[in-house]
Amino acid sequence: AERHLMAVLHITRDLPAPAQGGLSIAVATLRTHLAAHGQAQAVVSLDDFRPLRRGSGGGDNAKTGSNDANSDDDGAVSVDDDGLGPVWRARDDATLTTAEQHAQQWLDHHPDAIVMCHVDLAFPSAERIAGGSEGRARLPVALVAHVVQRSQRLLHGLPTATASELAQNAAFARADAIIAPSAWAAAEVAALAPADANIVVAPPLRRPASAAKATAPPKATATPRQHGLHVVYAGRFDAIKGFDVLLSVLPALLNADPTLRVTLAGGLPRAPKNERRWAKRVAAALAAVVDGSERVAMPGFLDHDAALALLADADVVVVPSRVETFGLVAEEAMAAGRCVVAAAAGALGQRLNDGVDALVVEVGDAAALAKALRRALSDAPLRAALGIAARAEVAKRDADAVAGDRWCTTIRDLRISAPEVRAASPRPPLASKSSKE
Repeated sequence: AERHLMAVLHITRDLPAPAQGGLSIAVATLRTHLAAHGQAQAVVSLDDFRPLRRGSGGGDNAKTGSNDANSDDDGAVSVDDDGLGPVWRARDDATLTTAEQHAQQWLDHHPDAIVMCHVDLAFPSAERIAGGSEGRARLPVALVAHVVQRSQRLLHGLPTATASELAQNAAFARADAIIAPSAWAAAEVAALAPADANIVVAPPLRRPASAAKATAPPKATATPRQHGLHVVYAGRFDAIKGFDVLLSVLPALLNADPTLRVTLAGGLPRAPKNERRWAKRVAAALAAVVDGSERVAMPGFLDHDAALALLADADVVVVPSRVETFGLVAEEAMAAGRCVVAAAAGALGQRLNDGVDALVVEVGDAAALAKALRRALSDAPLRAALGIAARAEVAKRDADAVAGDRWCTTIRDLRISAPEVRAASPRPPLASKSSKE
């Protein structure tokens, strides 16, 4: 079999996601980047379920795919190849066992690989896959901390750790490396991980402009520009994203300018009950707005190309989040030269420069958010200046990312330290295909 000196096995979920959020976009873009650098890759994708197997750190309710055509009682697993390598799709515990076995066999032909886990609850699966087999020592496992579960839990006001937080904390203690998307996230991780944890900052990658198709804005938002300025929000409908703060200021903004248009792109597709609650809150907020339902578009989650086109069509992009480990929406909007109004949430507070490349307000401050939005909407030269500076700042960061190539460097460094990793005790072997845990 062909042996690749550079290889990565990703453990993620819902690839590609039916509703593309930050995780799915980050993983998809990373795979494209690594492929361009000669990295052989494979994926185990947990499709619409969470592992509840022994030692998984589970406890959340799981969605299982027992009725799916790609799943049966014998643990048959769906597999496809999207041009970047094989993708084994696990829809329940039985198919996860089978996917792990396929992944181990793939790693047997790529002994210099690393395993990169993007889902906290799946870290035990990543360890099982990386475990040594006959003729191959244990491979290094990196956890990508796309979010910091403790920070999100505290913002939600939950008194005890969630299953995801417990799983992440356990993974922090066992990972050979923890990859954080920003310096802010790295500091949050360092407060939770062992003192000797190997924490590396590697920001999410953006697709080069040439890779993004020239996609027209969604029909629901393609109103001619002479009908008014356009404010765009893109993301989950969630208090974590500050969506409630935005809803509290929208009616006054819309009533102050009868030509203003707003697009609220996103939702909560994995939590339809909560999504319906937020839809009712939007309707209640717009009830006092003249022609509110006609001037506020809600196209749902968009694919990445459509989302980029929507951001490019905006006059102002608003990011009112309460916490961000990176802030991809703000980054993409800045790259498009748009005026960004954002809360100083997490990494955004470190990366945005108020009055220079964005307007930045305190987290959760509705009055300050309304004031910043009014300022941006009423001052075209300011919007243009902020957009120009924002595009230049992102271009500089992109150039630094290419020069440093943090992702490939991280993978290379993990391989260099592989002898130490391989000296560790091997992980327990995988369960047999007939095992029912």
